[in-house]
Amino acid sequence: MRKEIISLLFLMPLSISLLAQWECPSRLGGSLRQIGESNFMWGVELTGGAGYISNSLIFNQMSLFGLNYSNARHTIYIEGGFKTWYEGDYDLRIKSSTIFPGLREAFYHHTNSLGSLTLGLQSLLSDDLYLVNERVLGLSHKKSFPCGLNINLFTGTVSKHFARNGTFCNLAYLYDILPYINQPLLGESLGQTNLAGLTVGYRPSAKDDEFSDDGLGVEKSRSLVNIETVGLVLYGEFGSWIKPPAVMGGVYANIEIGNGYGLKPELLYAAGGNAGLIYCAKFEKSSMWQNAHRTVFSAAYYGTFNADNGQSGSKNKNKSSNSFSNILAGTVLRFDTPDMPFYMLSVKHTIPKLKTHLKIQYVGQTKTNPNTELDMEIGKKFFNKLLINASYGYVNSPELLSNPNLFRLEMRFNF
Repeated sequence: MRKEIISLLFLMPLSISLLAQWECPSRLGGSLRQIGESNFMWGVELTGGAGYISNSLIFNQMSLFGLNYSNARHTIYIEGGFKTWYEGDYDLRIKSSTIFPGLREAFYHHTNSLGSLTLGLQSLLSDDLYLVNERVLGLSHKKSFPCGLNINLFTGTVSKHFARNGTFCNLAYLYDILPYINQPLLGESLGQTNLAGLTVGYRPSAKDDEFSDDGLGVEKSRSLVNIETVGLVLYGEFGSWIKPPAVMGGVYANIEIGNGYGLKPELLYAAGGNAGLIYCAKFEKSSMWQNAHRTVFSAAYYGTFNADNGQSGSKNKNKSSNSFSNILAGTVLRFDTPDMPFYMLSVKHTIPKLKTHLKIQYVGQTKTNPNTELDMEIGKKFFNKLLINASYGYVNSPELLSNPNLFRLEMRFNF
């Protein structure tokens, strides 16, 4: 039972991710402990951090508590807690906070022959590259068919109180340094910013897997280019704060080229006020070394072409119609849909024996006088309970009088 529960929570997006972002990653879902012989599990995660940027010294503390009940088909999971933070500005501006409580996830999950259904506050991840990676109060339904068809239907509302880039357990706003920040629109209350979407993916190789063994004991050869997934997506955003509503649809794919190379292209058409094309692609190269080390090189590009690009003085030029996405590129700048076009380059090296990783990432806009950011991170896990991340960031922006440096140390402890 315990393994089944942990496996389920590992499938929940963001529950096990620790990225160079301030979007409240959590390792709690994979660190729960069973209460006796019951169907209940619990866990606690403590996070502490210290950072410096642009004449500001920032400290934070986060305590998260998780409780899970699960049987053969039903799961109830609640994760929440509180945070405190303190910022001291060397320019004689000081601000601090009191205890700030909140919820990170609170959902009911049910699985049967019709698929899996999740209701409540959940980490939602669409199956394509560009669209949603968000914490949403709503529902999602997934169904996989033996023929290789996968359906993912989701809808819900997004609030600043629990959003990925919101106020609870997110520290991004403490490190904002630009005169203005193009960040997604987050509702003050429920119903002001909402989303809904549907992805239909097809895995051509799934049908072949059913007959992969022909009884001769010979493995079938695979072509150099293998299409893992090809899919269709339909997506929209609506609410009293979203005028006009955003509607878009398109195609996406996941392609393996062989020898550890992979490509994820996507093309979307957005209708409405900012009608036009959104295009993006992510290229990866993964290398496994004889000493079990692993290196992953990644390059991604996000761009848009609006129907009104030719109109001089247009305020909608190169502006995406959607607010929520699966991007947030850069630790400080956090490029998102309003900042396109931009690109990301990264190299991550993992040393399993030492439980250590090193990562370098560079993000930049493709325009005259672009904003750019260089990030470096090193992390190590101790005793499978304590994770320490040290990071450095350098921001180059024409909107700033001087280019700041970011230094940050973060510790996460699960028990």
